[in-house]
Amino acid sequence: MRISAKKALKAVALALGVSSLLVMFKVFNLKDHIGVYLYGNLFDEDAFRRSDLEVKEQIHFLKYEYSMGKGFMAEYGERINEMDIGNRCSAFFQYVDRKDPEWEFDYLPGDGYEKFVDNKRAFFEEEYRKLRDTRNDMQDSEADVISREDNVTINNYFHERLQKTIDIETKMADTMTMARIFNQCFIKNAHPPRDQSTQGTFETYARKLFPYLTFTLPTFSRFNGTVVEDGFPNLENGFSLDHPPKEGEHMLDYMRTKSNGRGIVISASSRYSKDIVKLIRLLRAHNNRLPIQVVHKGDLSKRAIQRIKDAALSDMMPDQDSVEDGQELSNSDKKFIEAARKYGVTFPKQELWFVDVQPTIFRHNRQTFTSYENKLLAYVFNSFEEILLMDADTVPLIAPTDFFSLDEYKEKSALFFRDRSLRDTSKFIETNFFSKLLPQPNSKIDPVFGVKTVTNHTLNNTFLTGYRHLQEAGIVVINKKKHFPSFLTLLVLAAWNEPVESSAWGDKEMYWLSLSMSGDEDYQFNKYQAASVGQVTAKDFKFYPGSQANEICSSHPGHMSNNGTLLWMNSGFSYCKKNSYMRDKSKFPFKNHDEKTLLDLYHYPLRIHQAIIPPTLPQLRFYDVPNDYRERHIREIWAGKPKDLDELDVDKMIESGEYHKLNPQKGWVKTPLCTNYQYCAYDMVFNMTGKNDDTKGTLFSFDEEKTRWYNYIGSIWLTGKANFYW
Repeated sequence: MRISAKKALKAVALALGVSSLLVMFKVFNLKDHIGVYLYGNLFDEDAFRRSDLEVKEQIHFLKYEYSMGKGFMAEYGERINEMDIGNRCSAFFQYVDRKDPEWEFDYLPGDGYEKFVDNKRAFFEEEYRKLRDTRNDMQDSEADVISREDNVTINNYFHERLQKTIDIETKMADTMTMARIFNQCFIKNAHPPRDQSTQGTFETYARKLFPYLTFTLPTFSRFNGTVVEDGFPNLENGFSLDHPPKEGEHMLDYMRTKSNGRGIVISASSRYSKDIVKLIRLLRAHNNRLPIQVVHKGDLSKRAIQRIKDAALSDMMPDQDSVEDGQELSNSDKKFIEAARKYGVTFPKQELWFVDVQPTIFRHNRQTFTSYENKLLAYVFNSFEEILLMDADTVPLIAPTDFFSLDEYKEKSALFFRDRSLRDTSKFIETNFFSKLLPQPNSKIDPVFGVKTVTNHTLNNTFLTGYRHLQEAGIVVINKKKHFPSFLTLLVLAAWNEPVESSAWGDKEMYWLSLSMSGDEDYQFNKYQAASVGQVTAKDFKFYPGSQANEICSSHPGHMSNNGTLLWMNSGFSYCKKNSYMRDKSKFPFKNHDEKTLLDLYHYPLRIHQAIIPPTLPQLRFYDVPNDYRERHIREIWAGKPKDLDELDVDKMIESGEYHKLNPQKGWVKTPLCTNYQYCAYDMVFNMTGKNDDTKGTLFSFDEEKTRWYNYIGSIWLTGKANFYW
């Protein structure tokens, strides 16, 4: 048979190509091909991309269905719609008892949860690294050689991890569905009173859902030594104990019905006692009359308790009786009195209580709640109906009672505050996980029990569409009775470790999430995102001196009302809450200040003259679309922008003078000052959305009288005196 030269050449080329492919499948050297997407027909860039899209489609929260939902609906069919809520609830819990009699809350330590299931390339690269390290430890001369068999093994492991992740998410979503149905059946629909059978089911499933609770109330200790162990103190008008539990009354029922009055709640441990002292001094400067409950878990020392009592009860206003005969008040004391009279400040002594939640949590479960979770316990286990929850380093700039008069709170009885609009983003799998815990718009089981499914109010917020920071939780204002089911939902959420802890920043997002997860969207955020609070930087000290944008560099996010009132700020009243003067004095712009100016900056309270809210960020994702085309488009815009100073060597840029040519590319730019706690905010950013225009934020300026008031209360916070007011 004759073969043309052309065909022969094609055959040779094909043979060489096949040989090359076989070699490529057999051996892949990481050193030579780092960052190259090849990995053969099943492991190239396109295959990884297809895998990621398929996984996102598979795990998308809108695909979730309650695991026992189909069976329950099939068993009862249309009959379920003919039942009243009581009979529906009885039918449901009887069904669960038959199908899964051992069901109870699972702590799910999270060691099987894989956050790279929708980023297969990253998963493979991490496994390559582990494999290479293992082989290097064994002194393998071909440690960097990855074979076809290695890829297949890793791929099989990937699918195991994917299934494990799906199982964990489903189990958590099922648990949250159970919590919603429990709330609807036994908390929201608790009238008429439960019969013996229903009460038994309620108590059984309360134990199953909250196995860490003893269902014993916390211990309440008043400043004068009065102790209340068997109920809530009534603090609506002074103090009385007229709300003892009825015999056999369950703790959850008691909390729902007997929470009373308005009050301030502060989570505490000994390490935060100094901040609490300063906060209480500030509350007294606001003439606070609301009772205060300091909640702890047995980790507040006697010394810390005494320090807090002294701050709440000692005389702050000097008087002539406090000096020796024949002497007069000092000039500083006279000025202190003069300033107090000017502002009508009387420094009333506080109605102070300490709340020990140890009796409420089983001893072996107390370590389930550590760090920020202690604050969640304080949020739940206080005696108030209307709660003003504060962090120890929060600085209220209006009277505490005024928070309950804000329009958003009066409308919804739950008010949260927005965080800074930082360009920090979450992974799809993280926001999708939280979305899966919500009552879905297409849920079949939730509406059967009257649970409201979530709307765009929740699903379209910035957290669930990709940005890491929505809520700043230094202050939370809420009516416990009106939103009580969400408090129980929060306890479920708080008891899990992963992926909850790594997918949100501490407790920040837990409050609105717990409401939405319980089917309650009756909450509001304030209008504005957080501002940078302080003074507009003079041109010679700006990080971007050539920019037309105003700049405020501060470690204090501030929170504005709809009408431009500064309501509160975070991180105390010092310029920097960290003692970083010695490190900062050699850095720009401080190295251009004289030493006294810089010392005063760190020694005095923060001077508040203006606040800047940067432009709003563009939407990153669409919640109902599992693909990432929108996000990729936005990230391409960001990648094409010049770098900001927090991505460059600031000192070199300043020495070369190049920084004069730059403009801020983000609304918030992190600086190395104040131990990396300081951010600079800008009220103008160019080309944030791909359109060739400036995106503008908002600059607020405060009048002289308001500025002097801030100086006064800042001085009280810092020293207990008006030393820095004049």
